[in-house]
Amino acid sequence: MDGFTAFPDGTRWEINRGENERWLVNNPGSFISGRGGLDYHINNQNILSFSYRFMQGTNNNHGNLFTRMMNDEGVIFSSFQQYHDSYNRWENHNLTLNYQHIFDSANQRQFFIDASWVRTTLSGGGDNNIIFFNGDIAGNVAGSEPITLEVRLPSDIFSARFDLEFPINRETRIETGLRYSFVNNDNRQRYYDRLLDTVILNHSMSDHYIYSEHISAAYVQVNHSFSPRFSVEAGLRFEHTALRGESRTIDSIHTNRYFGFFPSLNVNKMLTDRSGLNFSYSRRLTRPSYMLLNPIIIRNQAFAFVQGNPYLDPQISHIFRLRYSFNHMPILTFAYERSDGDIHSITHFRGDTAFSQPQNIGATNRFGLGVTFQRMFFERWRFVTSIDGSYLRSSVRYEENGEWETRSQYRGWAWIGNEITILPTMSMDVNAWGQLPSRGLFSTNRTMYSVDIGIRKSFFDRSLTARISVNDVFNTASRWTNDTRLPTGQHSRMEHYWASRSISFNLSYRFGRGNVVTARQRRDAAAEEAGRMGGGGEGGGGMGGM
Repeated sequence: MDGFTAFPDGTRWEINRGENERWLVNNPGSFISGRGGLDYHINNQNILSFSYRFMQGTNNNHGNLFTRMMNDEGVIFSSFQQYHDSYNRWENHNLTLNYQHIFDSANQRQFFIDASWVRTTLSGGGDNNIIFFNGDIAGNVAGSEPITLEVRLPSDIFSARFDLEFPINRETRIETGLRYSFVNNDNRQRYYDRLLDTVILNHSMSDHYIYSEHISAAYVQVNHSFSPRFSVEAGLRFEHTALRGESRTIDSIHTNRYFGFFPSLNVNKMLTDRSGLNFSYSRRLTRPSYMLLNPIIIRNQAFAFVQGNPYLDPQISHIFRLRYSFNHMPILTFAYERSDGDIHSITHFRGDTAFSQPQNIGATNRFGLGVTFQRMFFERWRFVTSIDGSYLRSSVRYEENGEWETRSQYRGWAWIGNEITILPTMSMDVNAWGQLPSRGLFSTNRTMYSVDIGIRKSFFDRSLTARISVNDVFNTASRWTNDTRLPTGQHSRMEHYWASRSISFNLSYRFGRGNVVTARQRRDAAAEEAGRMGGGGEGGGGMGGM
């Protein structure tokens, strides 16, 4: 990592500006995953399905960071060197049970029960030593802060959903259902100060935070075909959420409840036998990720802290889409979205110390355009390309007493896919993606792109499949540049580096017949909550709803 942060008073931080003083990182790790399932056809009307997924990974980081602090005349008045030796572990178990009952196979009247239990354990920690100098690096030592961090976050998610599909006749179809999910996160973070040969718990930085969440939902959806070329689908969903967060270290409890109705509309019109138009509207709820809700303070650098916000509200969006399709594939898509309560990570400076925290600070109008093209050559080469771009206008207020201001943003990406059949049991993929220059709420980013190549081979009547892939062949996605200018006057520019080029090998074996997986392909009942386990970006967690 290289970069700087400049302050309105002229002072400046510079990171890793020396020739031999770089953010040295050794980042070894490992990952293993597996999945399996079983379908049992009790009779012609009842199907029971069971599936299990497992993932486990490790990641170790070893780094050495140099930072110099200068006045407005460029004179170094202070500096520090930060060593860290840390590790991260994650483990995920996902059990899913599906039951399907067919009332009337001729009319496709059926009932589904999907239940899921997800256990995720995130743990990490390590040693961190910050050495402060009077003046430049390697000058007189002003002091040091040796710190040890231990973090453990086990999470349990249980979710169940009940769906009824009931066609009344050939023209009208009704779907209705219920869903309930429960989440429990138990986050323990402990900071230890290492003084000589003594290790002392730092109570001001340590915390034990327990978060629980209950989500109840019900929906009804009606689909009616007015003719073979024209159909309308309308739906209504109700959701109620109750959450509770407790910080046992500081004896603080936060609770919240919210509910709402979320309508949807989908209109399909076939123009010809091969082309058609689709219009859709939906009101959606986007909940923040669990990491964003966690109020535990994390120290990233000597003068940089990150903290979650348990008072975040969900983001509400109205989404309109118009699509033109050809051969059942979207070719041209225009989208408009209005969102309120946008979640953004906000950085405040108190003197020379930076505190970052997510907040609901504004509303955004998004305009998007997507183009997709697909072509088959020589009956062996399938070519697909997609280009997607969006323009955003956001009204935000950076601080509580600040004025509302309007900011423009833009982003775009492109993807090219090539699937070439070499033999009936062997194929090759050559894919490329690129992120175009983009502007966010307070930052801009440069172009990034990558080319990936993979070869797939099947054996034993396609039961065994082996795949080897080379990701980022030309090592072009190993650097990410971010330039940020905050309304308070701070300007920072950072370049982050990582090992993006890698080789992966995947081996899978399919037991039994290939036509008995339909029950397992039904949506995981806990998919939304499991998706919110990640850190989340400025947009928060996954979409809510059925």
